[in-house]
Amino acid sequence: MQNVNGLLNTENPSIISKERRAEINQVATRAFNARNIKATENDDFINNLKSDYYSLSDVLGSITSATPQLRFYKDIDKAFGLLIKTDPEAFATYQALTGMFRTIEKESKVIDDVSSDMEGIIHDIDLLETESFKKG
Repeated sequence: MQNVNGLLNTENPSIISKERRAEINQVATRAFNARNIKATENDDFINNLKSDYYSLSDVLGSITSATPQLRFYKDIDKAFGLLIKTDPEAFATYQALTGMFRTIEKESKVIDDVSSDMEGIIHDIDLLETESFKKG
């Protein structure tokens, strides 16, 4: 998945929906624009933003670390928990569950790319937070 000005490309095919990528881009843009927010507001904003991104990053990290070993089931547990919380019907059928695993295997490169993008955004948010402490 290529970046457009540091944001996720919403036009390329991906296992992450176009709407979700647009949402990620909106949050990232808010993070970069946060430099103009007062220190106390900035602290709350950055903390909320990081909370959202760490949750998404955990899911992507769990998926990318998945292997056919027993360890896979421990690593993916958090990703399943977050997915079921947001979409209780995600695995209503056996076909849906096995389809997800086939998609993960087939799209592992895309998942790795998205995970790298998310880590980059989290890094940028950390830099913003550091800058706000220096200014405050």
